Amino acid sequence: MELEKKTIAINSFYLYISSFFQLIVGLYTSRALLQALGVEDFGIYGVVGGIIGLLSFVNMAMSSASSRYLTFELANGTIDSQKRVFSVVFIVHVVIAILTLVLGETIGLWYVANKLVVPEGRIYAAHWVYQAAIFMSIINIIQVPYNASITAHEKMGFLSFWSSINIFLKLIVIILLYISVFDRLILYAILMLSVTALIALGYFIYCRRKFDECFVVKVQDAKLFKDVLSFAGFSAFTSFASALRTQGANLLINRFFGVVLNAAGSVSTMVSGYIISFTSNIITAFRPQIVKSYAVQDYDKMSDYIKLCMSCCLGMFTMIAVPIFLEMDYVLTLWLGIVPQYAVEFCQISLVGAMFGLLNMTALIAIQATSHVKMNSIYISIASLLSVAILFICFHLGSKPYSAYIIYSATELVILALSIWNAKKLIPELTIISILSGIARIFLIILLSGAVAWWLTCLQGASLFRFFLVILVYNLLFCLSFFFFILTKDVRQQIIVYSKSRFGK
Repeated sequence: MELEKKTIAINSFYLYISSFFQLIVGLYTSRALLQALGVEDFGIYGVVGGIIGLLSFVNMAMSSASSRYLTFELANGTIDSQKRVFSVVFIVHVVIAILTLVLGETIGLWYVANKLVVPEGRIYAAHWVYQAAIFMSIINIIQVPYNASITAHEKMGFLSFWSSINIFLKLIVIILLYISVFDRLILYAILMLSVTALIALGYFIYCRRKFDECFVVKVQDAKLFKDVLSFAGFSAFTSFASALRTQGANLLINRFFGVVLNAAGSVSTMVSGYIISFTSNIITAFRPQIVKSYAVQDYDKMSDYIKLCMSCCLGMFTMIAVPIFLEMDYVLTLWLGIVPQYAVEFCQISLVGAMFGLLNMTALIAIQATSHVKMNSIYISIASLLSVAILFICFHLGSKPYSAYIIYSATELVILALSIWNAKKLIPELTIISILSGIARIFLIILLSGAVAWWLTCLQGASLFRFFLVILVYNLLFCLSFFFFILTKDVRQQIIVYSKSRFGK
C-alpha cells in the first residue's frame, strides 16, 4: 500500500503542476476573453455552449463507464480482454457522437433559432458558435476512450503535459482575438474548435504508440456490450439529469433575465471550475487505485482510499476556496475589471455547491467501481429533475437570479447524502459514521479558521495586502489544525520523520 500511496502522490504532483499552470493562464485568459468579446457576446457563448452541454449528457456517462471498465481490466484482464473492452467502448462512443450530431442539428438548432434570447443582430454569430460547439462536442466524445486509457495506466505526466499545451493554445487564441479584424465571437468559436481537434489528435497518437489495447478489433461479445451499455445507460440518465440541472438553470436564467446574467453565470462557472479542476486532481490520482482495490476484492484498502481521498479533497478545496469566498468582490474586480451584475453572489454560492459536488465525485467512484449504479442513478436523477422544477417555480414567482445557485447547492448536498448512503450499501466495509465524523471535524476547522479570516476583512478596506493576509492566516490556521486534530499520531510521526530526513532538524 505504501508503494501505491507513493504512486498517488507522484501522480498528484504531476497533475498539480499542470493545474497550477492552467489556473494562472486560465485566470488571465478569462479576463482577456471577457474584455475581447464584451459582456453580451461572452454571455452568448456561455448559453450556447450550455445547450450543447445538455445534449452531450450521454458522453459524460460513457466517460465514467470507459474509465471503470478499462481500469478493471488492467487489474484483472489479459491484453485480449483489454482490446475487447476498448473496442466496445470506442464503438459505443462513435454511436453517441452520431446521436449528438442528430440531436444537435434538430432539437438543439430549433431552440437556438426560436427560443434563445439573443441581442438583435447577433443571432448569426450565435449560429456559428452553436455549430462549432456541436463539432467540439463530437471530437470530445470520440476522445474519451483514449483519455480513459491514459488515466487507467496512471500516465499523469503526459496528461499534465498535454493539458498544459491545451491551455497554452487557448492563450494564443485570446491573443489572436485582440489583433483580429473579423467578428471576434465567430473567430473565437472557430479557433476553439481547431484547438480541440489538435489536442484530441495528440491523445490519439500517444495512446496508439504506448498502449497495446488502444486498437479497435472485431468484437462479438453480446454480454460485454450489454454490461457496458447497462452501466452507461443508468449513468447517462444521471448525467442527463445533472446536465439538465446545471444547463437548464443557465437556460432559465436566459429566459427570465437575458444574456447579461448569463455572463455572470459563466464567471461563476469559471471560478468554481478552476478551483474544482485544481482540487479534483486528487480524485484523478486516487481513482485507479480505488477501482483496482475493488477488482482484487481488497475492500478494506478501498475504504481507506475513499476516506483519505475525501479528506484530502475537502482540505485542498477549502484552502483555496474559503479565502476567495471571503474576498470575492475584490478578487472579481481585480481579475475581470468589469464585474457582471450578480457575479459575486453567483460565485460565492456556487463554491458551496462545488464543495459538496467534489465530495460526491469520490463517493461516485466507489459506486461505479462496483458497476451497480442503477439505484443511485435513479435517486440522483429524481433530485436533479426536482431542482429544475423548483427553480422554474421560484423564477415564475419573482425570485432573485441567485436562487438558481442556492437550489444548486442544496441539491448537491442531497445528492452527496444519497451517494454516501448507496456506497455504504454496496461496500459494507465503508462506514458512514467514520466518513461523516471525518467530514464534520474538517468542517469545524473550516468554520473556526474562516471566522478568524473573516474578522480580518472587517478590520480594514479591500486591498491586495488584505487579500494575501487572509490567504496566509486562513491556510496557516487550517493546516496546523488539520495536522494536530485530523491526522493520526502515526501519520504525524511519519511526516515529522520525513521532514527531518529531507530538511534536517
